[in-house]
Amino acid sequence: MPTPSVINKYRYSDVINRRYWDKYFFSNMSNNPLVTAVGGGAAAGAGAELDVFADDKSRFEQFVIVGNTNLGPKIDSTAFGLNLAPDATNTHGVEINTGSTALNNFTFLIDTSGKTQNAFFLKGQFKVATVAGCTLEMGFRKVQANNATLSSYTDFAAIGSIAGEIETQTQIATAGVITTDTTQAVANATMFEICVLVDAFGNVTYQLNGVAPTTTVAYQFANGLTVMPFLRIVQNSTTSAYAACNYFECGYQS
Repeated sequence: MPTPSVINKYRYSDVINRRYWDKYFFSNMSNNPLVTAVGGGAAAGAGAELDVFADDKSRFEQFVIVGNTNLGPKIDSTAFGLNLAPDATNTHGVEINTGSTALNNFTFLIDTSGKTQNAFFLKGQFKVATVAGCTLEMGFRKVQANNATLSSYTDFAAIGSIAGEIETQTQIATAGVITTDTTQAVANATMFEICVLVDAFGNVTYQLNGVAPTTTVAYQFANGLTVMPFLRIVQNSTTSAYAACNYFECGYQS
């Protein structure tokens, strides 16, 4: 019997570190995930609790900002995707990320010389039942311990719907959060896509439904900073029945 031949174009190169090659995730948020507490056992929804949820393609961590009886994502009532929203109660919220540790594979080291870091991105499609009822924003932040207060992260750049207005929020070295209204808005129960792009020099740009927002401010991550993707959803006094995600994607820009 002849020896099977090896088709090299379908193999990982021996000179490419598998961890580097695999720095990409895509979740179509189409299945009810398995949700457990970090360390094992059932999720309880306590404030500052850290849970893990896994779908058929990806694994995420969920940090509970305020005690939450909605213990994990479920397919939303319109079958658009996973409802990531916490309880419909003022101040209740969650942060979803890929793990706030040095072992998180989805981290990116900023090199403002542009010599060592490829450009990277984070993208998602969302639909919110009552856009005035919550904040939904995503972006990149410094790798630090999870915190209930966004401004407690020293460095971050994010875009999202803040009570229906598309705004960016940024901070550099705890110098103060800068909130910029793009002058654009999203509607109730209507899909919108947001994207955060970081170039090889650490400069951040944004997209809303595939194009640059009307108004933004320049932002560049500091040299030597290690950043990670995150998504935060926090209810306000109006509340929203759901904040659903149809897909969530992160990796190097092609």
